[in-house]
Amino acid sequence: GVRMIDFSENIHPQAEMLPLERKALYDCVASNKPKVILEVGTGCGGGATYFMSRAIQDNGLDCKIYTCDPMRGPDSPFLKRFPFVDYRADYSTNLISELIEKDIIPDFLLFDGPEDPNVALSDLKTLEPVLNKGTVLCIHDYELEKRGYDNAYSTKSKFIRPYLESSDSWEVEL
Repeated sequence: GVRMIDFSENIHPQAEMLPLERKALYDCVASNKPKVILEVGTGCGGGATYFMSRAIQDNGLDCKIYTCDPMRGPDSPFLKRFPFVDYRADYSTNLISELIEKDIIPDFLLFDGPEDPNVALSDLKTLEPVLNKGTVLCIHDYELEKRGYDNAYSTKSKFIRPYLESSDSWEVEL
């Protein structure tokens, strides 16, 4: 049967993604059918983590999400509902090192980490030597201009955006 998903549903008051972003991420996971997702910047888990998890569950995908955020994470009912989510209260550099060491290579990346523009680029450069062709990279707050809905700026993509857009290894779709 057809499932209706309310992308405006907020399972947590601090969930930050817009409904259109949630739908795009859900659809991207559903269509790419990744085996290993690495998410940097879990937050409360109510935005990206939740909708990626729903895509996995709704589509019967065999996929594990490794997600990290040193400041906050999903609650235990969330983690019970989605047992394939491996949340770490840790920094991305540590989780990435562990995954590479264990030969767990993500084929889907979501970067939504801290406002430090060095983090996303450093994480990607650490991962690039082990990533396979066809790996999907999604970046939240990719735009460097003032956002229309809240008039705020994000600096997360300040370094990774020009790197990706000048790279021969990555195809950028906006």
